Amino acid sequence: MKQDAPVYRNDRNAILAGVCAGLGEHFGVDPWVFRVLAIGMFILSMAFPAVMVYLIFILTLPRKTDLIAKGEIVDDGE
Repeated sequence: MKQDAPVYRNDRNAILAGVCAGLGEHFGVDPWVFRVLAIGMFILSMAFPAVMVYLIFILTLPRKTDLIAKGEIVDDGE
């Protein structure tokens, strides 16, 4: 995990909205770990709670390109 790095959606490496890619970057793990966890939550929770959590992340986490444009993070090329 990067010190004082904001959590964001990585819209450059996104499959849907970039939530899992952003979480993967923040915690220093492959985004597929979070993607598999999200799919597992979706299947095991009968969809509604998992979809709600994902939608909350989409609505609350800023996009990586927006943070780069504001100068809050450095463009790492990913």
